[in-house]
Amino acid sequence: MEAALVVPMGSLMAGVDNRPEARLARLADAYLAARPASTANKYRDNLQAFARFLGCPSSLSADAMRPNVKSGMPGWDDYLLFLRQAANEASGYLVTRTRGEAFELVLAMKEDMGRKGRSASSVASMVTTLRGVVETAGDMGLCDWTLPKSLRVKRGKPYRDTRGPGVDGVRALLAESTREPEQVARKRARVAGEAAVVTKAAQEAREALARMEARHNRRARRNAAILRLMAGEALRRFEVTGLDLAHVDLAGCRLNVLRKGKEERQWLEIAPATAAALASWIDVRGGQAGPLFTNFDRAGKGTGRLSGVAVWQIVHTLGAAAGLGTVRPHGLRHTAITRALDLSGGDIAAVQEFSGHSDMKTLKIYDDNRLNRRSGISRLVGASF
Repeated sequence: MEAALVVPMGSLMAGVDNRPEARLARLADAYLAARPASTANKYRDNLQAFARFLGCPSSLSADAMRPNVKSGMPGWDDYLLFLRQAANEASGYLVTRTRGEAFELVLAMKEDMGRKGRSASSVASMVTTLRGVVETAGDMGLCDWTLPKSLRVKRGKPYRDTRGPGVDGVRALLAESTREPEQVARKRARVAGEAAVVTKAAQEAREALARMEARHNRRARRNAAILRLMAGEALRRFEVTGLDLAHVDLAGCRLNVLRKGKEERQWLEIAPATAAALASWIDVRGGQAGPLFTNFDRAGKGTGRLSGVAVWQIVHTLGAAAGLGTVRPHGLRHTAITRALDLSGGDIAAVQEFSGHSDMKTLKIYDDNRLNRRSGISRLVGASF
């Protein structure tokens, strides 16, 4: 019998700095790594806001850089690194206080959020995040206390405003996503006026027009597919940006989606119109592996994956251009769910499968808002006097 292979423990831990100060410096990383992606993103934002409140050095550096950097551009990776360091600095500072000092810090953070008009749900999320950081520090042997239960905040009712842009609004967004930019039309007019010219400058102008048309075509197809996924399939922003090409099955009209709060992806059937929009985008995207939705960074830095912030900007810009005012990505999801309730006759169980909500009570809020029951009752009661 062959001897069993024994791997020395030292070789497994080689290169890992387990000094308390080193583990403290990666506390936020450890805390966030144990959470689902969607939850981790929210908690990461909370820790960065807490770092800003504390005035952590890395947070100040990130704030100084923010006006001058954009996703995919030079300096963006440094900016993200500062944000990550800020979350770790804030977490480390919190758990190295005494229990009383930490309690006062969290109270001060709550008060600051209240003064800034943050919702009860946002404040509760912040407290949950900081409590989780302290618990993780305890698991890592970095502190021996927990935050008092008296810090808990009663959350407000979720999804009270379930209005989105509506069906007509979504149609307007889709139309706007394919509308040709004015600069392309102006360029085409100039090139048409020089159609018979054979100079080098005229040839360069025609080539520039072709490039502009190609960029618009790619952008239009990508944006239309994104709108279809959010307004037609009720996908959340992070569910869209987290898709890779390998997660698309056009022949089967389905997507492999990592839904909110889930550890594993699940296959979801999609409408033929959505599949057609995806096929149109993939036709110009190409068949290379990697993120399904990419940015158009000419420098080609990073993976090229479109960020959640970029999706927000796309929807916001299209909404303004279509004359709809402020339109948010989650508003498209609201429209999809409300439309699903309308078309299914209020079949909440079926729509829960469609929307991916874990709590059916949330869909009851959508249904109540959709039917506006109170308005009908108020008219009956008011007319009786």
